[in-house]
Amino acid sequence: VQKIECVNHCIKNYSKHLHRIKKDTKSVALETRKLLTNQRIKDLTRNAQKAIYANAHGDISQLKHDLQNSVPCSFGNHSKCQTYLCNHVGDTASDNMSQLVSSGGHHPIFGSLNLIVIKSSQLIDNETNNRAELFMSLLARFNMGKRLNLIQRDGFQMRSYLSALRYNVDQSWHHKSWKQYFSCNALVKTILRTTSSTCTAAMEYGKKNECVAVLKFQEKTGKTVERAGLYIDVDHGFLGASPDGNI
Repeated sequence: VQKIECVNHCIKNYSKHLHRIKKDTKSVALETRKLLTNQRIKDLTRNAQKAIYANAHGDISQLKHDLQNSVPCSFGNHSKCQTYLCNHVGDTASDNMSQLVSSGGHHPIFGSLNLIVIKSSQLIDNETNNRAELFMSLLARFNMGKRLNLIQRDGFQMRSYLSALRYNVDQSWHHKSWKQYFSCNALVKTILRTTSSTCTAAMEYGKKNECVAVLKFQEKTGKTVERAGLYIDVDHGFLGASPDGNI
């Protein structure tokens, strides 16, 4: 069983990463930030999305190639562009790729793009599942991420119904119910309506530069780093770890 990634979700995250790079005045050179205009960010995301659309149900290796080439294409180097993706094949008159490389800006940009490239096999079907993901995220909140014993008294079905109400009617219905029947209204309101998560500056820096570190490690050592998920201890199921990658 393999998870199918949502194309819109991946492209949206890619755009967020690019905007973070543009706003990063500490670790990103000024020349890179000047090259990474808002229009160029739109070009980068649009070209990546076009590559996914053009290779739908096709060859995964070709999709990876087209995704990798979306960066040079967006910066004016069309020497490796394909006719089904670009109208300026072979044109290098407005090539800014060399400036991007000299400023070191290609590392964070390709690092952000690599988050899509490594999911090529999961994006090849060009599927979106926004509604399903939203509903399942609501259901996970109601069943506490499958940490409850939901076998007895139709526990899972009841929480599924509650999730459907939350999905269709918005959050107001359960807030009123909790306020009417329970005295812990303030706590429930905080949990259900929270929009922020605990994240320190170090955690934010790590999330933003993780892909860059992996790319530089691969360039320096010549080793391939594969994606890693959550590893659960066999003997102690309450222990888990999620490494940045597997070598």
